[in-house]
Amino acid sequence: TVEATIPWPDKFKELAQTHRALNLVYTFCCTRKHLPTIFETIKKAVESHVQHELLVIDVAQIKALMPQAINFAYVDEASLQVTVSGEDNGFKGAKSGGSNSISLSGDKSLGDTNAPNKELLLFEFIDGDLKRQVTNAKTGEPQKPFRKLREEDLKMPVYSQKQMTKLIEKRNSKFMSAINAFLVQCAADEADPVRALLNISKTFVPIPSTSLVGVPATTIAEPCYAIPKERKSIPEIITEIKDMEWYTGQIVPDGHRVFDPQPPIFGDLKFQLSQNLVNALYNTRGITRLYSHQAEAINNLHDGHNVIVATSTSSGKSLIYQIPMLCELERD
Repeated sequence: TVEATIPWPDKFKELAQTHRALNLVYTFCCTRKHLPTIFETIKKAVESHVQHELLVIDVAQIKALMPQAINFAYVDEASLQVTVSGEDNGFKGAKSGGSNSISLSGDKSLGDTNAPNKELLLFEFIDGDLKRQVTNAKTGEPQKPFRKLREEDLKMPVYSQKQMTKLIEKRNSKFMSAINAFLVQCAADEADPVRALLNISKTFVPIPSTSLVGVPATTIAEPCYAIPKERKSIPEIITEIKDMEWYTGQIVPDGHRVFDPQPPIFGDLKFQLSQNLVNALYNTRGITRLYSHQAEAINNLHDGHNVIVATSTSSGKSLIYQIPMLCELERD
């Protein structure tokens, strides 16, 4: 949570009010499987709360402040057909457990395979960082935030009224934190926050795919085929991951440990390696001596015993079978 003493401009106060209304209406729709959260469906309900017209640019500005937390895009109507089950959902004679597909727009052309695809503007909260968090008693970090549910097709699990209230509060708190972070950044950059938000929100205004005819395809960056000469340390990379917006405690408590370096313990072979093999080990790997577990395992293999090796990653297990194999190939 980001806190700031910078006063909110009126524009941001208005966006916070709009976000609260969107949050409330969206949560209600998610408890009704037959109510899709397309923009036209939720627009009037949100407007009744905020007492002014809800514009696409308003939602785009909210998404600009929390790009990873909101999905606001045009989607094919066919992919949004809602499955409605049982009598309670308004279908007389429907058997419990049965299902019926209904059109979201009432357009009968859905059954016509030759009819052009119709796109609808979908609004969704992405609650991957808000759902099902269980705080670890020792570390305070969330654990198992993505526990699999029985019905993953649902946009959100079935919540009690108390749980839904907490979810709404968490979303509102996250949005307030996003505004504070944005205002702090604008203050550091000496930028007008209202103008800055307007500029970045333009990229979040959804565009139907039908209006993109003739637009060049997005160029995909080429992968890096060369190993970088300078790379960050593992602790630095983990710190960066934990600071990313989407991180919600995926690294389990005590899942990352740092061990102090220890002096190596070497061992000796009971038999002599050929000079060719000694040269190969030194020229390719810089190896002049074997670790104790390598020597013990290779000696037992040389004596004809079966061996199981269980050591940590990058401890040289591969050499334990490679050296005996090369020795046998030299003898053959």
